Amino acid sequence: MPLQPIDALIEQLKGPKPFDATSAIRLYEALKRLSDYLLKFGAIEGRQLATDAVIAAINEGNQNWSTNIVFSATDFNTVAWTAGILRFQDGSRANIVAGNTGNISALTYIYYDGSISQTALLVTSDSSKIVGDRRRLVCVAEESAAGQEAYFLPLSGKLGINEDNIGDNSISTDKIQANSIVAGKISAGAVTADKISVSTLAAIVADIGLITAGTLTGALIRTAASGARVEIDVSNGFRSIDAAGIILAQLYADGTAPKFTGPSSTGGILDIIQGGGVGTVASFGGNPASDETYLRLALPTGGTLRVSIGAADSGGTGFRLLRIPN
Repeated sequence: MPLQPIDALIEQLKGPKPFDATSAIRLYEALKRLSDYLLKFGAIEGRQLATDAVIAAINEGNQNWSTNIVFSATDFNTVAWTAGILRFQDGSRANIVAGNTGNISALTYIYYDGSISQTALLVTSDSSKIVGDRRRLVCVAEESAAGQEAYFLPLSGKLGINEDNIGDNSISTDKIQANSIVAGKISAGAVTADKISVSTLAAIVADIGLITAGTLTGALIRTAASGARVEIDVSNGFRSIDAAGIILAQLYADGTAPKFTGPSSTGGILDIIQGGGVGTVASFGGNPASDETYLRLALPTGGTLRVSIGAADSGGTGFRLLRIPN
């Protein structure tokens, strides 16, 4: 007698009346043993099984499955997941609520066990607990270094690495190849002053605008590269240079006497201004055309003019003019 489909065989065994719970369990066990025996010895062919009869008998842990649950790292030792659905090959589903691992310190397994809960994912660091008839491993997680994000690898659902799926602070310094970040990959204005720390900027040639600094040290500091300008450097000291390139004033850094050069027309070479900028007290000048050189002294209003040439006032040789009345 040829074998009949499993569904037809079940109908024959059920008889005219429904089975009670105990009889149903016994029937299930008998059929399972029979199917195992027939499959073992190749006695059942595909055409003799009703559609999906085998799938319906396979437990959730061995069925194909998919999910829309999204996993993410909360910090360096916590992985969380959104609410979602676990769908199994036989058409059944489990509605899973959102949750997280809590603080983990070892390789951690996030899994589903329908015999314990059909709404929550479970967490364990014991790999033996994820194996069973109704158990399904959903995600693996592990703690990372402090300041980074925890590692996690879902077995289904949202996978892959792109700009949306890289967790904040998840790329550490040792994961970036040396000299791999080029100028074209840095947004204009993205690098701020507090992120720059260098001992020399010799290669920089640019108009950097307003600079505020406590100490500015350099080989040459000048107001312009040519024309009228003021320069400061270690060899020449402080120099004031006109548009023709003539040094009008120079103060040396090594103690050499200051040098002053008059303008090309009659006028003061050096003016000494009274305190507060009230007026000129003394003016040194000359006329190059007539080889004239002069020293002009101006008496401050209501004051006394004192001029000493030679020794100090307290003694020695020299000349001193104590007072010129108004």
